[in-house]
Amino acid sequence: MEIVARRPQDLTAAETAAWAALHQKEPHLRHPSLAPGLAVVAAETLGNAEVGVIAEDGEPVGFFPYDRDRGDVGAPLVAPMTDRQAFIARPGLAIDAPTLLRGCGLSAWRFDHLAVPPPPAPDPFAPHVREWDDAFEVDLTGGFDAYVARGSVASFVRQTDRKARKLAREVGPVRFEFRVEDDAVFDRLIRDKQVQLGRQGLRDQFADESLVKMLRRVHRTFEPAGTSAGTSADGAEAGPAFAGVLSVLWAGDEPAATHLGLWAGEEFHSWIPAHSEVLHRYSPGAVLHLEMLREAARRGVTTVDLGRGGNPLKQRLASRRRPLGIGSADLRAWGRATSSARRWLGAVPMARRTRRALRRWRARS
Repeated sequence: MEIVARRPQDLTAAETAAWAALHQKEPHLRHPSLAPGLAVVAAETLGNAEVGVIAEDGEPVGFFPYDRDRGDVGAPLVAPMTDRQAFIARPGLAIDAPTLLRGCGLSAWRFDHLAVPPPPAPDPFAPHVREWDDAFEVDLTGGFDAYVARGSVASFVRQTDRKARKLAREVGPVRFEFRVEDDAVFDRLIRDKQVQLGRQGLRDQFADESLVKMLRRVHRTFEPAGTSAGTSADGAEAGPAFAGVLSVLWAGDEPAATHLGLWAGEEFHSWIPAHSEVLHRYSPGAVLHLEMLREAARRGVTTVDLGRGGNPLKQRLASRRRPLGIGSADLRAWGRATSSARRWLGAVPMARRTRRALRRWRARS
């Protein structure tokens, strides 16, 4: 087994194709954040993205994307924005975290949204999970109407649709666009998100110009699926290999709500939502999300990841939950001691309750 750290944009066509195939092979790996397309965009705009390529007999069998920080400490790709991390590998590939980290020249790797295969399938980072937290997902198998019929969301859909009609009467005609390549809409998303973060007293991540440059590149990206992608289980054409999806809900000529999502195959990720504070009483964010789910279902999407956190909208829309790991793998002695202490604290009920309360407060965004 050979491990080589590479820049994502320097991968060969065969390596990129192998990564793309593995990305769609296992359910826990199909998240758009794990597609090679996001890694390439991050590497070309932020500059610190790398991928560990694991090969056997000259054939690529695994990929480990990460950001390299100071001291050769690894962070999740596009940290702290990414909502899914994983070791992307051939099913059953056995390798431990220390071997993988040494092969990439890393002293540690921290993670906070780790997806692992169901046991007993091996995963190098599963033994290093300190605690688990749930991400909320929408199951669109069979379409939007089937999703509503299966769950307890019908009354919420009716209530939100009434608010959309009220918005149209009192502000202007309501119109939804699933994917636009309009920089003015993107700029509005960033401004509204900054206002929201300021109102909540949270750090403005979007003051980082390099991050905004990366997100702007994402919203312009659309990589068609290969000819082998075929169709979804519902007969719709397969989605892109990777795409940014900038959506907008208009009320007259005013963007009432905007959203930047990620799309790959049959999975969609609700990533960065924002709405006009002036129109808050009409719940434009909820209206946009329902329209987005309707259109995503029409386009063959079967799973929408809403992310972690106790945001009430996520809880109302969710069909199910997916546990994601939080922790770190560390080759440094003091780092291992710190990780052990954190795992011990994770077993203390009061500490768990305090962290959950903090996460709920942060998730109100």
